[in-house]
Amino acid sequence: MDRRLTREQALGQQVAEVMVQRPKTLPASATVGDVRHMFENPRHLTALLVDDLGKFIGAVDRERVSDGSDDAQPAVSLARADTTIGPDADVSEALDLMDRDRTCRLAVVDEESGLLRGLLCLSSDGRSLCAG
Repeated sequence: MDRRLTREQALGQQVAEVMVQRPKTLPASATVGDVRHMFENPRHLTALLVDDLGKFIGAVDRERVSDGSDDAQPAVSLARADTTIGPDADVSEALDLMDRDRTCRLAVVDEESGLLRGLLCLSSDGRSLCAG
């Protein structure tokens, strides 16, 4: 069951305590067409790409998929993997990253194994976290 926490309620907690623990993912071999299909659901703003073992490969944000993007193109070509956060980080650090990058989604990745652990989600107005 999804729950919402205001930014203030989430402060002082670790990312693992407020992240969505089982976000929807796509395989690393996904195409832009697969991502476009995922985005037919308006709740999905970011496609998380993982390999067969669950290692985080990258994230494709909705605005990266343009109308002119070829459906057969590998989704990984549009993915970003540079901004992630570890599950043990403070929520304040995660919120600072999200504010700096002007994003409402942040992949939570185990720093040692590279495995995707969850997704930190801000509401569209940026006032609350979607914890799950």
